[in-house]
Amino acid sequence: MVLGKESVSREPKAAKKHPAGEVGRVPVDESKIRSSGFGPGPWIPEFYEDVSFTCKDCGSHETWTATQQKWWYEVAGGLLDTTTAVRCRSCRAKERARKTEARRVHREGLAKKQKPNQRATDNGGAAPRRV
Repeated sequence: MVLGKESVSREPKAAKKHPAGEVGRVPVDESKIRSSGFGPGPWIPEFYEDVSFTCKDCGSHETWTATQQKWWYEVAGGLLDTTTAVRCRSCRAKERARKTEARRVHREGLAKKQKPNQRATDNGGAAPRRV
């Protein structure tokens, strides 16, 4: 166990559900907000509030809760001026798996390309000798 370092899980803890019509609000800790570094920083709100959005993959209507936003912007380091929720939890998991598989296939392709090139340059990069 390393002392002094927080372990950060990939997903925020399950957010509390609010009664119908009630909007969740969580105060912002400005000291933990990260800026994109391009020009003046974003306008920083006093509170995070629940935001409704439609998943861009499956079209389901979801709510990005204030608690989830606080985790994203203050713990995970998401940029306040450029990021927002666009996928539901299940579509995020599918997209993450798709990207992982694409990276694996890409790396395998690179490995296959490098093997023939390494054999051709085993003699220090010189052209093959004719006898």
